[in-house]
Amino acid sequence: MYSHSFVQQRAKGIPIHCRRFERERRSKRLRDEGKKYNNATGRHLRVVKELSTTMENGDPIIEVIKEITSEQVLLYAEASGDFNPIHVNKEFAENSQFGRNIAHGMMIAATISESMSLTFGESWHHSGKVKIRFRSPAYPGDTITTSGQIQKMIASEEGTEIKCSVLVTNQTGETLISGNSSVIISS
Repeated sequence: MYSHSFVQQRAKGIPIHCRRFERERRSKRLRDEGKKYNNATGRHLRVVKELSTTMENGDPIIEVIKEITSEQVLLYAEASGDFNPIHVNKEFAENSQFGRNIAHGMMIAATISESMSLTFGESWHHSGKVKIRFRSPAYPGDTITTSGQIQKMIASEEGTEIKCSVLVTNQTGETLISGNSSVIISS
């Protein structure tokens, strides 16, 4: 995860520390490779296995950035059946502790799975685990960023278990969700 000041420094053209640059380059390579291959063919899984041998502690997972809209919240309410008025009723939400509608927590948490899936492909679908804590709500109009980094890699007979820290923040840098995830890349 990069701090807000890091993003500002990068935008101003201040040189990036070599290690961070290398991590960013690896993340971009993984993202580019993921776009080239189709999961259905298994080629993406091969690329993930190859890259998992070059991954190391501190490497970032692929970042997901999304704008939350009122329409998405309504669609999520329909799909999930969760029509709690805090999400869908403007008048009710205005009189709540939040003062306006909030997005469904699981809708926001789904971006963690998206990020892990983009980073680890089918391995995430077969062996992924996540443990999170909701810290603050997301609101329609927010732009959320889901990020994370590899914390530990453990080799076993099954493959390599990769443990990551994950974080979802809004446009002001406020933490909405924090937690950990893990995935096993089979040998």
